Amino acid sequence: MNKMDRRGFLKTLGAGAALLSAPALALGATRQVVVVGGGTGGVSVARALRRADATITVTLIEPDADYYTCYMSNEVVGGGRSLASIRFGYAGVQADGIQLVQDRVSAIDSAAQQVITASGVRLPYDRCIVSPGIDFRYDTVAGYDAS
Repeated sequence: MNKMDRRGFLKTLGAGAALLSAPALALGATRQVVVVGGGTGGVSVARALRRADATITVTLIEPDADYYTCYMSNEVVGGGRSLASIRFGYAGVQADGIQLVQDRVSAIDSAAQQVITASGVRLPYDRCIVSPGIDFRYDTVAGYDAS
């Protein structure tokens, strides 16, 4: 039996979400997909959806201009790679036909099928994929000291 690492899990998760959505998309049931979060998971699923059907409007919402990929981050920690080498912008994502909204999400109104950004923009969706990534809450680890 093969063990699955995080990278394999994320790839499987993104591909699964795209494949589960593909039949409905192919039938024309869904035209607007909003993806919340521009990390590895969000970008992967946004690109997979565009590849599955280029007529789908895919909107990616991400507050930051760049993201740092976790892939190869151990090489940065070990000194074999620079931090700048794992930083990516979203120009390539936009070149794939994905709309980028650089803002934070303040709410998701599932009844109205709208994502509401911090600046008050309401983005309608037929499907919404939430992929906010991870964050560390060091203050919740008993005995942890930042120094």
